[in-house]
Order: sequence, then structure tokens, then C-alpha cells
Amino acid sequence: MSTISTVGYGDISPKSTLERLYVIFIMIIGVTFFTLLSGGLAADMTAYDSEEKKMDSKIVFLNSLRVKYQISDELHR
Repeated sequence: MSTISTVGYGDISPKSTLERLYVIFIMIIGVTFFTLLSGGLAADMTAYDSEEKKMDSKIVFLNSLRVKYQISDELHR
């Protein structure tokens, strides 16, 4: 847990029990925040990829209609 949440050089460390509890609390908050942020970013990237696939399928469909019904370039655009 310490490796994920800190640089870990050890030059500044908690001495008292209260300081240790505070540091543990901050580490848990930091890891939780990092996890939520990473999950949110992954979800956004997945949603974007899904939207792009939907758009690609619509374009393919429109191109097939253009060929089938011989739609002019001007109208197609």
C-alpha cells in the first residue's frame, strides 16, 4: 500500500501513533481516489470506442444505400 501511495524514500516518516493513523488514512484515501479515477477513465474510453463503432456501422449502412439506390455524390454528402 505504501508503494502505491507514496514515493517511498523514507526521509520523512510518522513518529507517533496519531501520525501513523493519519498517514494510513491518507494512503487509503489516495489509493481509493486513484482507483476511482482509473476506473472512470477506462469507462470513458470504452464508451468513446463504442460510440465510434456505432458511427462506423452507420456510415457503412449509408454507403450501401448509396450504391443500392444510386444516390448522387452531392446528396450523399
